[in-house]
Amino acid sequence: FKYLEWGCTAIFTAELALRIWAVWPRKRNAKREILLLSLDTLLVTIGLLNIVLDILVTSGSGVKVSTAMARLIKILRIGRLLRPLRTVALLGELRVIAAMIAGSLRSLFWLVCILLALAYCFS
Repeated sequence: FKYLEWGCTAIFTAELALRIWAVWPRKRNAKREILLLSLDTLLVTIGLLNIVLDILVTSGSGVKVSTAMARLIKILRIGRLLRPLRTVALLGELRVIAAMIAGSLRSLFWLVCILLALAYCFS
């Protein structure tokens, strides 16, 4: 599993380098593109730091794991949960649909309450 994670991090790093090389000269002023590049850079940096800390801890190089180091490793691993944000940021329609569903939850709650009340009255 560890080697699979290292391979994915290498692929993400190569992808980021190619995106910076291809996009940066042309779209330096596009705020959305800069935001996506910043998010990708943060994710790749978290992945690389996680690998470096994992190698230092497991290689027996004399690095002892303190509680602060263990917490830092856990926080870096939680940072991997941000990866799906890359795809959500690219799909504007998906964000619109998610906002519409979230906006309709209040009405849906009251509809369920009315249906439950009707079912209770007629049962």
